[in-house]
Amino acid sequence: MADLIQQASEVRFQTPEVHEWLANSLRFTSQDVASGDGLDIATLDLPPGGRSFMRLISSWPRMATLNKLFGMYRLLALIEARPIRLSPAIIGIVGPSDARGAF
Repeated sequence: MADLIQQASEVRFQTPEVHEWLANSLRFTSQDVASGDGLDIATLDLPPGGRSFMRLISSWPRMATLNKLFGMYRLLALIEARPIRLSPAIIGIVGPSDARGAF
């Protein structure tokens, strides 16, 4: 599972459309979070400075430059897959997508 997450993450950080989709879905302020749409950056397990770094790489031209100079997508994918790789078990819960299934 961790290998799949790592591969998907590498694709996300190397593909302009997918990278921009992620960047556009991130919410950095409480006002943005209150809009009810997107991913609250505070829910991510980021190290100190991670919020600023995510802002920095949210620009595709900057991300592309970091990829070209340092292969940054590899590091980011390793970081993203690490919690799954270190977990003792993974559980998936599957159900219908209606209100009853969500419960």
